[in-house]
Amino acid sequence: MGGLTGGPHEYRIAVEWFLDLSGSPIGVPVLRKRLGYTPRGAVRRIIKQRAEVTRIIEEFQAALSLLPGEIARPSLYVEGSTRRVSVNSYERSQEAVMRCKAVRGTACSICRLDFGAVYGPEFAGFIHIHHLRPLSEIGGEYVVDPIADLRSVCPNCHAVIHHGGRLRSIEDVQQILERQRHA
Repeated sequence: MGGLTGGPHEYRIAVEWFLDLSGSPIGVPVLRKRLGYTPRGAVRRIIKQRAEVTRIIEEFQAALSLLPGEIARPSLYVEGSTRRVSVNSYERSQEAVMRCKAVRGTACSICRLDFGAVYGPEFAGFIHIHHLRPLSEIGGEYVVDPIADLRSVCPNCHAVIHHGGRLRSIEDVQQILERQRHA
């Protein structure tokens, strides 16, 4: 995978899931600067930092001039690595959800989408339940009123309500939707 090819401190790395760099190696100084790279254990370290190595390779290739008619290779998109995430999860009352659905129905209160009508009986009753006041703002347990505090909304409208880290009202999203219908 890596081997001495030039002077005593030059390494060439060819990793099958990247590009063949044998014609234009990225030297140890660049790897040390960008990855804190040391030749010992290089493969394990590179595997752990695929995304950064991809950026280094793309920058290096961009520095090489292409001849007329040559096509640059497409970018490499590295996915699938894992990371540990810690989040707060707020308990929701299934009884309140069921009561909201029973009273308000399972069609979206914004766009009127009814999953059962559009996608068939398997999806009848599927809908998100939106808290008009986010649980994260309440800061603790509270008694929810399923009729006053909750609304049935489809996943798309629910995403628009919370898009960009701000909270839009049901009415705001209805107006956005109405403007788009008439645009």
